[in-house]
Amino acid sequence: MDKNEKRYIRVRGQKVEVDITIYQEYNKLRNKQCRRDALYRATTEELTEEECLNPNALDDEIERRLLAEQLHIALQKLTREEYSLIRELFYWDTSERDLAESLGVSCSTVHKRKAQILKKLRKLLKISDLW
Repeated sequence: MDKNEKRYIRVRGQKVEVDITIYQEYNKLRNKQCRRDALYRATTEELTEEECLNPNALDDEIERRLLAEQLHIALQKLTREEYSLIRELFYWDTSERDLAESLGVSCSTVHKRKAQILKKLRKLLKISDLW
């Protein structure tokens, strides 16, 4: 496999370009023999036999974990200021108004910065049509 070759997986019916690590992990997990064990090891909660054998539940969990990993990688590429704003708004549920007040800027400034950062994240994730 050429490292520069584009690789795609299906997410919600859409082709999504992914890096080689995610592509290989996805295919490994999709292999019928290792899907159940890999998912079991990856989760902190035990799955029932029915859930393990349900391809839709497994695919949903695999998809969720892959998207979370992609988001984690994309967030690491933000500047400290960009990450801090996203963390405040999305992880700590700070309102735009409260954040603007604490930063000493207008609400519209915070809103514009958020929009720019989300656009950057969409570009980094290469799945802007899914957002």
